[in-house]
Amino acid sequence: MLPTPNSALVLRSSRKAVKFLLDATSKTALTACAERTAIFKAISEGHKHFKAIAVSSDDSGFTPPCGACRQVLIDLAGNIDFIMVNAKQQVKIIPLKVLVPFAFTNKNLQRSKKKK
Repeated sequence: MLPTPNSALVLRSSRKAVKFLLDATSKTALTACAERTAIFKAISEGHKHFKAIAVSSDDSGFTPPCGACRQVLIDLAGNIDFIMVNAKQQVKIIPLKVLVPFAFTNKNLQRSKKKK
């Protein structure tokens, strides 16, 4: 199942999906991207374990997640696959750790708490 254009689809460990439709924009920081909204929705519904998130765009190129989405996804979902689908229905799959090298995660916070 591929997401529809301008949407995100979160694949849970149970292989069921949570989908959210949203037109995202890079013009303002006050919007909520589809991938962040989809992961928040999945978590608010009680889901905790994820395999992948797929984002579809009506652009002919691939649309990677913004910096805020990268941080939220690595924090809440870990090193899941980030799947990009373009308007030509071409697919590119990249592990989140590749998109967020040297990520600041909960492990960093735990280490700093141990030092106190």
